[in-house]
Amino acid sequence: MSQGFGGKVLPTKINLIRLKRSLAFAKRVKKILEDKREVILHELEKLTDEISEESKKVWDQLFEAYDSMYSAYMSMGPLNINSLAITTPQRLGVEIKEENLMGVKVSRLKLTNLESTPQYGFLDSSSALDKAIKKFQETLPLLISSAEKENAIYRLAEELRKTQRQVNALKYVIIPNYEKMIYNIMNSIEEREREEFVRLKKIKAVLERKSKYGGKS
Repeated sequence: MSQGFGGKVLPTKINLIRLKRSLAFAKRVKKILEDKREVILHELEKLTDEISEESKKVWDQLFEAYDSMYSAYMSMGPLNINSLAITTPQRLGVEIKEENLMGVKVSRLKLTNLESTPQYGFLDSSSALDKAIKKFQETLPLLISSAEKENAIYRLAEELRKTQRQVNALKYVIIPNYEKMIYNIMNSIEEREREEFVRLKKIKAVLERKSKYGGKS
């Protein structure tokens, strides 16, 4: 008898049919998982490229922002800059929603209440400070987008590892086990059929001899 996943499997034609169906199903699942793996890899590559482009923009804008901020410090003085920073209320919010991407829940972030203009008196300001604030505001959506993509990459990478483990289990354990059981059962059935054929031939020969001798008597 063949050894199965849950114990011994009797070498019968019914079990052979069931195992062949299970094997076919396992191969279909393996193909689906392999396709899923390829799609995830493609999505990871796409997200990685997008983050790389966004990172370059972020650093370029931050460089301009800090350069303008330095000019503002030089023209207005640290005390005025700090006073404006303390008295300026927080007007930034982030909405978080979850979406399904390749069967994986990923967070979608959206900036809310982002002021487009500085909230302070014109006379207290300088063009350098206005430019710095504008550049920081332009950088925020890119930072949020990068954080969103990094989170998606992390979760997709986890799903990729899980999918690869499933593919490996099917490819190296489950499918070979089914194939081995099918092979053993087919051999057992063929051997049993050969034995039955030989037995029937012997019975036929005995009957023929009896018939032959009985006819002479």
